[in-house]
Amino acid sequence: MKAFMLHFRHDFRAVYTDPSRLFMNYLFPLTVFLLMAFLMTGVNPAFRLQMIPAMILFAMMSSTLLFLSSLWISQREAGIYRSYRINGVPARDILLAPALAGIAHLAIVSVLIAAVGHLAFGAPLPAAPVSFALGWLLSALALAGIAMTIGTAVAEQRAGMLVAQLVFLPSIMLGGLMMPADLIPRSLSLLSRLFPAPWAMEAMMGAGRSPLAMGVLAATALAGYAISLAIFEWHTTPLRPPRTRLVALLVLAPALAGLAILALGGSGGAS
Repeated sequence: MKAFMLHFRHDFRAVYTDPSRLFMNYLFPLTVFLLMAFLMTGVNPAFRLQMIPAMILFAMMSSTLLFLSSLWISQREAGIYRSYRINGVPARDILLAPALAGIAHLAIVSVLIAAVGHLAFGAPLPAAPVSFALGWLLSALALAGIAMTIGTAVAEQRAGMLVAQLVFLPSIMLGGLMMPADLIPRSLSLLSRLFPAPWAMEAMMGAGRSPLAMGVLAATALAGYAISLAIFEWHTTPLRPPRTRLVALLVLAPALAGLAILALGGSGGAS
């Protein structure tokens, strides 16, 4: 535990000393938040109703999908994992310490977004803070799990960035961040459930009435960690054949199960 805490503290402090980490964890999401707050509230005043969860979710996705996934790949390519192995650092610490440090920074960013959104732009605070906090935590863990899976399954950074964008961009466009989910056509709404954003928005805005969304996010977080630990490699280039690393696609299984329930007419918190 002591070794893990040292690893966690190192990753937490590195955000304030590494310009790229500082940008992706703070400057980028907060800048986009301010731009969207000024723009969207002028064009669509109703955006205030979902501003806080939507912009918090954007911050989550940028720091996990766009940054953490790339971080794990770059560290492996640089040979850092081999150094860790020589010094007895277990794979679980390599995966969990950066993820939890990132989530800790997300908590700070989320408080800033909620405070500025409420005080400066009149966005309502969550009506059920405890349920919102639970949805927030499960959303952060699920996104970290997906980023973890990308970081361990993809062989090199450029491919990893493409895969991360493949999740990030549809989540932004179809996930209910920019417009209420009920304005998205049903066919696209169901398709968007393959991505984490709709489940996360539902979990944070559902005031405890979203057991299906909560379950999908929790299962995705567990699947992401379990799959990543199973396919983790210490080498600078993964030695497993690409077809064996396709097991990483199982991280989508909870979302597919949730989509099936919705498609078959299950209630479970569907919007």
